Amino acid sequence: MIDSPAHDVFVDLHTAHVHVVSVRGSTEPQSGSRLLQPVAQAIATRARIPVAWTELHYPATYIDFDAGYPARFNLGDSPRLGVTALLTLLEDNARHRPEQDVVLLGWSQGAQVIGDALDEPAHRLAAGDSPALSPAAASRIAAVVLYGNPRFTAEQPFNIGLFDPGLEGANPRPAAALADYADRMRDFCARNDLACQCGPDSTIDGHVSYFSNGMQGEGAAFALKRVATRRNRTSRGGGHVISEPATARP
Repeated sequence: MIDSPAHDVFVDLHTAHVHVVSVRGSTEPQSGSRLLQPVAQAIATRARIPVAWTELHYPATYIDFDAGYPARFNLGDSPRLGVTALLTLLEDNARHRPEQDVVLLGWSQGAQVIGDALDEPAHRLAAGDSPALSPAAASRIAAVVLYGNPRFTAEQPFNIGLFDPGLEGANPRPAAALADYADRMRDFCARNDLACQCGPDSTIDGHVSYFSNGMQGEGAAFALKRVATRRNRTSRGGGHVISEPATARP
């Protein structure tokens, strides 16, 4: 776990230098993701520059779920609505706030939504008829942090965790589908998480282990480092520069 500072660490979107967008997991409340809110707050507290936070508005529901092996998920129309909402948000952000860095946080179904929005339409499980994210919007994404991703794909350079390297998620992506984001992404997968590790020993307990295994802090630290690197690289005289933070406390 990581400490949860007060919610007022965030600023208004129009004055922020960094925009954190979180996409919650299935059945989580629209406001206040139990897993992602502490990560967003840790980023805002340690960034030393103004940070805004948006919780993507989408259903985060499912129709049917079977935790047996292999785990099966029927998420209905929820992912499609999430992908289209996220694409709209990212394009709007790039159009109206082109200097703002974006950090994406996703858990479970939310991780799938983020990955599908970033992927080319032909690879998506949902919203394949929506256009690809524009280069302008893609270029503003500083960091992507995913947890318990149902589309976890083996042997990707951004995979991190104590997972079985021979196992993948319930619906893995084509290899290298998200290669353009490799240096900006961390796809956290815990051992025996039934969403990202489709194996006979995987369970719900594995899927919720991110609350206590230190990966919230690791994700926040990675996002902070990525934002710091980008802003230090692009800053010119009088610009806002932040130093790279120490590893976030677990």
